[in-house]
Amino acid sequence: MKHINRAQYNYSYELMAHRGDQDGCMENTLQSIKGALQDKDADIIEMDVRMTRDGEFFIFHDPLLQRLTHRRGLFVTKTAAKLKNIRLRNGEAIPTLDQVFKLVAKTKAKIHFDLKDYMVGFFDAKKFLGLIKKYKLEKRVIISSFNFRLIRKFNQLNPQLYLCLYSLLPLQRTIVRAKKYGAKAVGSLYLTKRFIEKAHAQRLKVICWNIGSEEKLKWLLKHKVDVLGTGSPDALKELLWYYMKEGEL
Repeated sequence: MKHINRAQYNYSYELMAHRGDQDGCMENTLQSIKGALQDKDADIIEMDVRMTRDGEFFIFHDPLLQRLTHRRGLFVTKTAAKLKNIRLRNGEAIPTLDQVFKLVAKTKAKIHFDLKDYMVGFFDAKKFLGLIKKYKLEKRVIISSFNFRLIRKFNQLNPQLYLCLYSLLPLQRTIVRAKKYGAKAVGSLYLTKRFIEKAHAQRLKVICWNIGSEEKLKWLLKHKVDVLGTGSPDALKELLWYYMKEGEL
């Protein structure tokens, strides 16, 4: 793979493997995470975390089982023992957080955990941080959530954590809450120039978790978005190299 000269774009951005490297792999699997670890230009590996009924952590995106497995029902109603017997549609087991930590502990990759259980009272933040500390990953972990109360809870437990507050809409209150509760980054499903400028003015990084199109990528680079997320890191690198070669940006 050709080297990307990121200085070409006059700012420093990072590439994030969204739900791992999904080129030929199913999202949020050990295979997709291993693929992202092998990708030298994937600075950050992003994955989704859910907690079971009995307090164990798994890597899984959806609130319902049926899109990703052959079973039905709410993820949150299942026990860890039950989930360990359920296979994803590609035949793999649903990864546990402990398995992922063992996989990444000996690497230098940054790991981004998007917490999908938004209820503060339900999600065991202390236990989650205990696992991070066990594997000595405090300085390499990014924790994101759409729930500002959960971000506040993590900041209270450890003010040194790298926290990110997400929102569906690019709202000013997201930036205000991020600063108030110790987050270092924000992200929105619908990024705007105004949102990015206001976030940067507050010294907050801006994360785009899924680029989606070439047109959007050019827009994100133009407005200096700090983290570019994609399920296909190799394809994104090739595209960035092409832009640099052709002088399109």
